[in-house]
Amino acid sequence: MCVYTGSWSDGAIPGLAHFCEHMCFMGTAKYPDVNEYSAYLNAHGGMSNAFTTDVNTNYFFDVSPDHLLGALDRFAQFFISPLFDDASTDKEIQAVDSEHSKNKQNDVWREMELLRKAVNPKHPMSRFSTGTAETLRTEPESRGINMRETLLKFHAKYYSSNLMSLVVYGREPCDALEATVIEYFSAIEDRGATDIEAEIEVAPFIEEMLPKALYQIPVTEARKVSALWSLPSVWREVYKKPLQYYSHLFGHEGAGSLLSYLKKKGWANGIVAGTYQNHVDYAVFVVEVECTPEGMAARDDILESIFSYAEMLRKAGPQEWIHEETKKLKHAEFEFLQKSEPMHYVMNLSSKAFRVPFPEAIKCDWLVGDFDAALLERLGACLTPDKFVAFISSPEFEFELTDELPYYGGLYQVRDVDAALRSRWAAPAVIPELRLPDLNPFLTDDFSLVPPPVGLPAIKKVHPNANVPHHVHDDGLIDVFYKHADTFKVPKGSINLRLRSHVVLSSPAAQMSADLLVEMLKEALIEIGYQAMCANLSYEITSGRSGVTISMSGFSQKLPVLLNAVLEKLTAEETLTATEENLNTFRRLKESAIRDLKNTNFDQPYQFCFNERNVAFIQPFWTYAQKLRGIESLTLEDVAFFRRGLLRGVRALLLVHGNFGLCHVNGIVGAVRERIFAPAPAPEAVAVAPTGRTVDFAALAEIGRA
Repeated sequence: MCVYTGSWSDGAIPGLAHFCEHMCFMGTAKYPDVNEYSAYLNAHGGMSNAFTTDVNTNYFFDVSPDHLLGALDRFAQFFISPLFDDASTDKEIQAVDSEHSKNKQNDVWREMELLRKAVNPKHPMSRFSTGTAETLRTEPESRGINMRETLLKFHAKYYSSNLMSLVVYGREPCDALEATVIEYFSAIEDRGATDIEAEIEVAPFIEEMLPKALYQIPVTEARKVSALWSLPSVWREVYKKPLQYYSHLFGHEGAGSLLSYLKKKGWANGIVAGTYQNHVDYAVFVVEVECTPEGMAARDDILESIFSYAEMLRKAGPQEWIHEETKKLKHAEFEFLQKSEPMHYVMNLSSKAFRVPFPEAIKCDWLVGDFDAALLERLGACLTPDKFVAFISSPEFEFELTDELPYYGGLYQVRDVDAALRSRWAAPAVIPELRLPDLNPFLTDDFSLVPPPVGLPAIKKVHPNANVPHHVHDDGLIDVFYKHADTFKVPKGSINLRLRSHVVLSSPAAQMSADLLVEMLKEALIEIGYQAMCANLSYEITSGRSGVTISMSGFSQKLPVLLNAVLEKLTAEETLTATEENLNTFRRLKESAIRDLKNTNFDQPYQFCFNERNVAFIQPFWTYAQKLRGIESLTLEDVAFFRRGLLRGVRALLLVHGNFGLCHVNGIVGAVRERIFAPAPAPEAVAVAPTGRTVDFAALAEIGRA
């Protein structure tokens, strides 16, 4: 059940809507025992929860199918006749206060509170929302407010059937479920309540308060530079999804992207872009950059890069082909959508139903409408320094932060954006490296089902619902297993390739070289991998005792293309060439690996015991200390040398499963043979130890023999 009222309806008591959510569970006129609802669900394999946002409150549960009706009866009473018992008031105020205490050490909650400093104080978004013992007990008592009466008035005003949407998921026929809902929920009154957003008469962001720069010292060691813009509302643009267009571009990680440029400058590790808020009267769009220490020092340049990218998009104009790519992807997702967990499904569906009527609410997330260039241009024109908030979070600044954040603690400061910076960002420098993304080579355009192979013998059943794959090829180098899948009739598949070599086990240095090789490969694949992810393909690369494993899954048509791209990067010299960019990447990855190994000293005792057990019973198996000694002297050149040894002595184990025919399997085998088992170059000269460091000659000798 989604009730379309939330913290914006709190009025003079911060946290009132959240407190009401808690108190609804505390007994009803029909079921006065405060534990009745939870005990019923627990006894029948169920659970429940609820949450309050700015404009809605969502209650949800699941239970074993045979007991759905009893749970619905108890659930309906929350919205008909809650008791709001005085005996439960103090306990639930304490529960709300405990939630807040937990949130105080969470940077996300602190950021939301800090953003209120840039909001119009007359708008409800500017108010603290979750509630504490101070706001729900101490302050109301000092003003002579009776909280039970206040709760009853709040519930009577906003818990009206015209502000509710209910979704019930059960195995009974829809007609039977509908009759049950009418029986149990028809007693909820329609009081003609007004949606809180319709009552607000002021804008949340006003020109005289913007632009602003918000500085904060976080709880964690994270560094972040974010740009937030106040935009016209896109609340009704359910199918055009204009901000999804800009999210895709600003958050892109491929060649020519903002992140690619910032990474090459050494300023960023990641980027996120998307809709921060979407309301009836306004929207907020955010671009958030995860910074390196060097990036934090260059934060003004990062923000200029964001504005430069926005300017590039404006000059290029809205691109219909990008819209069409997204449209096709979303259509394919919906066409082959898998069932989700029922409780979360009904929770999400009920939250949409107030602005999107049924049955459109079921599919609105995946359906993309016609291209609207004018709408995109209007929104793109707003991505300027005028209605803009810079959010900057770092453990250290070159100036002192002196203000303490209300309710959460922690230091912050609000500053006006310097006029010179505002002028600079309004006319940002052109950055030639920034451009529109390339066409996605991994987009599926053939969703047809491949017929099962003819002529293969029946395969062994190992279970009534499972069988083993066919062993279709073994030439001493590549061992191939194949299983055609037609049970669920979807054009998807998976490819698993294990490159097995004894070289990995030759020494701790060799094992750590394998780990660093995999991490360098992942870095080299970031731009390719992002395009694959956009096309609903996923992949994973891991190192283990037997070698390196490459796994991928998704729509079957382009999986061989993705495998070929991964193998190309694995074998390419430039992946491990000692360029400045590669050396910086290797240094960062090595430092991270060393830090992780050192942090094992702080593992729980049982975790340490697991590793020591493996050391005792599995040979060879290296201790954390041995791995640490093995990695400390490794260089990028050593990892490149290790890769050559790995590929010389490798044997491939391949499993192809899903919507593939034997012709596809043969093509995949050919690609593996071409990339991995190409004729080896002439043997290199004997390795000579560089001066001033320790080299594991046993490992190098083993690699040489391979």
